[in-house]
Formats: sequence, structure tokens, C-alpha cells
Amino acid sequence: MALNTFISHGPMSTYQSDASATRRLESVQWAATDELLMSIHAIKDLEGKLNIGQPWTEDDPAYQEAERYLHRRDFHCALDRVQRLVVQRLFEMSKANIAGMGNIFFSLFFRPALITLEQVTRCAHLYGRP
Repeated sequence: MALNTFISHGPMSTYQSDASATRRLESVQWAATDELLMSIHAIKDLEGKLNIGQPWTEDDPAYQEAERYLHRRDFHCALDRVQRLVVQRLFEMSKANIAGMGNIFFSLFFRPALITLEQVTRCAHLYGRP
């Protein structure tokens, strides 16, 4: 929480107003420190309940495996989204009875599919291929 309270040292300032501003700033600092300590204690309790002995570091093999899993998961979520879009387009085409209609088929299905393929390629480069 950022306060816009600053201690002014102009001719209008008095000791009482400076002390009051200082007390307000100190109380905000103490509140933030208490909140930080409560968060640290909550984390320690959770680590104890989950039997976490040592926290992960970036060099830890379990951390690296979890990171690879998350990248693969993001990539597969992107592929699932593309699959849903293709199936949706096929249902739209079957509803409109336009299956096998040459140019219309190309403009309605393949062009969006190519655009979607470009999006998948971008996602693959973004998330890293599994």
C-alpha cells in the first residue's frame, strides 16, 4: 500500500505534524511486516503438512521435470483448442449442407485452418515443443 504522505520540512511544518506523519508511516510499515510474517508462517505450516523437507531450486531435477510438464501442458491445451475449432467448423459446415462444395469449402475451412495452423506454430515456438 503506497501512501502519499510525506514529511514536509517547510516553514509551515511543526514537530507535531512531522511526528504524526512519521507514526502513520511506521504503522503502515509494521502492518506490512506483520502480514509478511503471517504469510511466512502459513507457508511453513503448509510445507510441514505436505512433508516438504527442502524447497525446490532451479537446479533440482524435480523442478525441471515440473517445468517441462507445464510447458507440455500449455502446448497440449493450445492443440486442444485448435481441435475444438476444427470440429466446430466441421459441424457448422455440415449444418449448412456445404460439404464438398470446392471454393466455398476452401474459403470456409482451409483458410481458417491455415490461420489456425500459423497460430499453433507460434504457440509451439512460444511454449516450446514437447
